[in-house]
Amino acid sequence: MANVKFDIEGRINLMDKKISSHLLKIGDRFFCPEENCLFFKIDLEPKDGKFMCCSDAGIIKWFPGDLVVLRLNGVSAHLRYLSRILLTKALEEENQ
Repeated sequence: MANVKFDIEGRINLMDKKISSHLLKIGDRFFCPEENCLFFKIDLEPKDGKFMCCSDAGIIKWFPGDLVVLRLNGVSAHLRYLSRILLTKALEEENQ
């Protein structure tokens, strides 16, 4: 396993949103006050007012719908782009 550092170029807008808000869409990245990593909403029905969310590391948590988080604008597409680069490099190294 390797650690990789990325610099995100461009403007990042942070907005306070409740987990239950329709403005926090499936796949949107956000910071949770109690956690130190990015999470995103999963397309799953809420249970007992809690929403299932996942980090990019695969950590799954159920957050209450009234929890206010910091939504990041403009990060999702950049992360997908970086993921493709990482996958390509990993496959190249594996084939060598």
